[in-house]
Amino acid sequence: MKKNYYLNLDFVSARIGAEVQGYVIIVYKGVHEMLSYGTHIKNDPDRVFDIRRGKIVNKYYKFNAIGDTCSIYNAVLHIVGEQAYFTCSETSRVIVNYQELCTLYDQSWYQEKLISVEVPTKKPLISKEFYARFFNVPAEMLELGVLFYEKPSLSFGYLIKDGSRKHAIDVETQMIINLPKEKCVFYEARKKVLTEKSNSDCWMMETKKSDFHLGGENNEPLLLEISYKKLEEAYDRMWYNPKRALVCIGWSPAGEW
Repeated sequence: MKKNYYLNLDFVSARIGAEVQGYVIIVYKGVHEMLSYGTHIKNDPDRVFDIRRGKIVNKYYKFNAIGDTCSIYNAVLHIVGEQAYFTCSETSRVIVNYQELCTLYDQSWYQEKLISVEVPTKKPLISKEFYARFFNVPAEMLELGVLFYEKPSLSFGYLIKDGSRKHAIDVETQMIINLPKEKCVFYEARKKVLTEKSNSDCWMMETKKSDFHLGGENNEPLLLEISYKKLEEAYDRMWYNPKRALVCIGWSPAGEW
């Protein structure tokens, strides 16, 4: 990645699916005070993207019994030699720990070059295009399937067809994983898209029988049920939705990252 790549406005716009502009310093106050930094979301003055935390937030005042608050100030990014920091007149400067950003984003960002893909506005979280955009992987490289961990546990996601067949997106954990390292096996789905379950917010996926074998005579297909509500909860503060209500209850209090 280029130097200070994760501070770039183009990266942030691609990451959250909305155009951003200008920088901010964010002050969380509660039991402890935390300083963070992010960007404005264009045409939405009430919300910003906190780059350091990887979450969309809005300013709030005494949103719980403790009285935690969040304040947002316009800021300027300075890059001097190896050091990057943000300044504004209302508070002290915020120095960027870039390794902290790498730890946060490297596990969920595939490549430096930004891809262009149209994400459906209706039920985006069941579309391959959403995960292509969110993880910055060309959509044609993604293959839907089930992830079987040795732990054991099941998840669903997409194999990244980069020639190695070692990397996959685990949708539920929002991570790009190394299959051998995580002791995880990918099984291709019977259909290329999830199947809607009638009278439910759940979607279904079944593997191909020939792809599934755990030893012995067991080579039956895997059937996985996926809750759309859980997907919304997982990606709610990471992907911009202009229709989402401004809420503070349940958001990380000051003192918690």
